[in-house]
Amino acid sequence: QLLLIADEFEDLIAVVDKSGNRIYQNKSHKRLFGRTDPGQMANSFAAIHPEDRPRIRDLFERTLRNAKGELDDFRMVLRDGSIHYLESVGTPIFWDSKSVSHVLVVTRDVTKRRRFEEAQQHHVSELEQRANELSSLNRMADLLHRCDNRSDIRKTILQYHEKVFENCS
Repeated sequence: QLLLIADEFEDLIAVVDKSGNRIYQNKSHKRLFGRTDPGQMANSFAAIHPEDRPRIRDLFERTLRNAKGELDDFRMVLRDGSIHYLESVGTPIFWDSKSVSHVLVVTRDVTKRRRFEEAQQHHVSELEQRANELSSLNRMADLLHRCDNRSDIRKTILQYHEKVFENCS
């Protein structure tokens, strides 16, 4: 009955042996990856993005060594080449010994949240840039307001232009 419950979770749940091979995975793996291959069961690290794989492999080894799980995130490359962002924690399992025999891994697909956060950061950066531009325009308007004639306006614009480009270099 416990397996029936695990299969209904949205999160990916797997039991992984000390070699990193999955000996159990719930149905959410199939929902994320489409069909599941025996190769996917064999190697938990195969679909992890190559840049993230060594870090996650080290995390797994630390979990085995220290008998303590840690939360981390990584990218997973799906069959179609798309990249999903996942957040995962491994919990050591002790079966018939005092050392870790398996790791229970619970993983959540955080792709939508991650893309939302990236878009939000992009918008914040754009707003900051616009605020800086408005601030510069306000300073220019203030300087121009103080000018009495066209000659003063030209001088002020040239001085302001020099200051702006001086700050950029």
